[in-house]
Amino acid sequence: MEASRGNIFKVIEMIRRRGLSHRLEKALMECRPWARVTFISNLQPEDDTVKLLLCVDASGSSDRAISRVTELGLGHSKSNSVTLFTVCESLPEHVFEISEKVGMHAKELASAWSLKSRSAGEQALAQAKAKLLESGLPESAIHIKLCVADATPESRQVAAAASLIEEMTSGNYDLVVIGRRGAKHLSENLIGSVADKVIRAASGRSVLLVD
Repeated sequence: MEASRGNIFKVIEMIRRRGLSHRLEKALMECRPWARVTFISNLQPEDDTVKLLLCVDASGSSDRAISRVTELGLGHSKSNSVTLFTVCESLPEHVFEISEKVGMHAKELASAWSLKSRSAGEQALAQAKAKLLESGLPESAIHIKLCVADATPESRQVAAAASLIEEMTSGNYDLVVIGRRGAKHLSENLIGSVADKVIRAASGRSVLLVD
């Protein structure tokens, strides 16, 4: 089945989000042969403009999501916009209190980790923007958002999902594009199990999930 919004995007499979059971939802996300899944609840925006939220990190899945956006020409209209969004982690000082490096205090370690996370996020955003520009997307249509979330290693995915869901909700986006699998590194991990949380919170919105 193929769906389109004025030839703006295509997907392999279209499923109405309302009424989708958690069991089926989980099965769809874990089905490896499926390259792309989208949960659609409202295909028609109020006007011809499209606001797209593209979630990025340093993972291959994120790269494929970016490629998918460029392949479909999303945002190429002057009235459309693409927001590149990533989450950087700011780790509390107490995380390092037990295993401090020699000569370094917890505050310094926490600061160094936060700077590393922010640098990785900025690099991922810059690379994503470069790919969109290379595809012909006008720079005026591209918006950059980097969110810093306080999180421990145990809560990083929850914090990332909460930040993404907040942006998705407040930004009134027509389409959210996210990779199914995220980067393995702590400071780069936005996408992955986060995608499941985002989909569950996407009632009334369209989500394109890229493997």
